[in-house]
Order: sequence, then structure tokens, then C-alpha cells
Amino acid sequence: MNNQAIQNLNDKIANNYHVQIRVSQSLILDSYEEGEIEEVSFIKCLDEQTMQTTSEDISKRLQDCLSYIIEDLIEYGSLEKYFEECFNYSDDAIIILRSVTEGGRLPTEEEIELWRKGDFQLFNEYSHVNIKINGVSIGQDLTKEILNMEKHYEQ
Repeated sequence: MNNQAIQNLNDKIANNYHVQIRVSQSLILDSYEEGEIEEVSFIKCLDEQTMQTTSEDISKRLQDCLSYIIEDLIEYGSLEKYFEECFNYSDDAIIILRSVTEGGRLPTEEEIELWRKGDFQLFNEYSHVNIKINGVSIGQDLTKEILNMEKHYEQ
């Protein structure tokens, strides 16, 4: 293969990025005594965002998109809250876990107490945010680096 052709290709794509973000979500019935019992629903594509960007604005555009997903779509809180509170569960996805009621809202303290007694159902809602850049999955660590957040949210 022509090494110059590969170099020209690398020069062309090195500053241009196709970003694809896909959000899936599963809901799992949870028991205080038994733990997670069964998956009751799975949404393969809750949301999908795509964008073309360059190295100059990838950080800002990715941050804006993830903020929308975490704050508005999943209703977890801010992007900063996610990086402060969540563990890195996966090598290739951002995973957000919330305990929710059957209607998808956060439980009250009273409902949590009833759940502990076995008198109320709660669910674990797992939202998987898969980010691909130029077709390659990236995980939480590289995402933090791209967002220039690694200094602020070391775990």
C-alpha cells in the first residue's frame, strides 16, 4: 500500500470527527431482600445524537450533548454530578444507575422504607450512553479527557 496515501488520509481525518451517541435504557425490578430480580423493559435506542466536529470544538459540543442527555433526558442531574458520583462500570460506555418507581420518578423516603419492608416495588434504571468517535467506542476515562474534566473529577 502507498504510505503517502495513508499519510494523506490520516492528515484529512485527524482533525475531523464523526461523533455518535446512543442511549439505551433497561429497567430491572429490584428487591431489598433478593436484589435485582428481572428485567422488565429494555429500550434499545432511547435517544441518538450525531455530529460532525473538529478538534477545536469537540470538547464543547460533546459536553453540550452529554449535558442534555444526563440533565434533560435521563434527569440524573448535571454532568459534573455524574463524574463526581458514578463509578466507571464499563470500558466502553457511561452507565448511569438510578433507583426509580414504576412510573420512572425518584422514590420518596417513605417509598424507600416501604420497599425495604417488601411493601413497595422499586426498579433499577440503567442508562447506557455509548459514545463512538469515528466509529470507535470510547469510555468514561477518554470522555473525561476530551471534556477536559479529568483534573476536576479524578476518582
